[in-house]
Amino acid sequence: MSRPVGDVLSEARALFEGGVKELLVVSQDTSAYGVDVKYRTGFWDGTPVKTRMLDLVAKLGELARQHGAWVRLHYVYPYPHVDEVVPLMAEGLVLPYLDVPLQHAHPDILKRMKRPASGERNLERILRWRELCPDIVIRSTFIAGFPGETEDEFAYLLDFEGGPDRSRRMLCLFAGGWRHGQRIARCAARRGA
Repeated sequence: MSRPVGDVLSEARALFEGGVKELLVVSQDTSAYGVDVKYRTGFWDGTPVKTRMLDLVAKLGELARQHGAWVRLHYVYPYPHVDEVVPLMAEGLVLPYLDVPLQHAHPDILKRMKRPASGERNLERILRWRELCPDIVIRSTFIAGFPGETEDEFAYLLDFEGGPDRSRRMLCLFAGGWRHGQRIARCAARRGA
């Protein structure tokens, strides 16, 4: 559930006033902030503020600037409205960094993961963000060895990640790490991961 915008901003101000120089905004899906409360208007310092990602990030950026600090956004999914936040990064109000959990690029793997995204649409969105803010850094995590993943699907992921000239380098892959007994662990063991 989205925390009231006034509470988040008050906590951020207290942290900045206490000397914090980097505020990490972390949630299960930061880009969905406010959706569950229908973007209701909250109040902070007697001023109305909508409970939505753009408004929160803008206010956090203003607070950070007053204290010589910065704001870094994590777990931001590539939804179209994130395009509105990226110009704040280009203006220097928020650190030009997004942690975007893409998880895979191959359409069949994404479908088996029950993810609504498309690798190609994700890439188009990232390229759009780079147009809006050329200095943006994108960090992501991908799942390799998902049950049933073929060598071709894995190669597709590697091609997506780096492009033909590796100019889009944005991930490190780690083999293994699956907990014993999980279906994915058994799959990884069969594949030699």
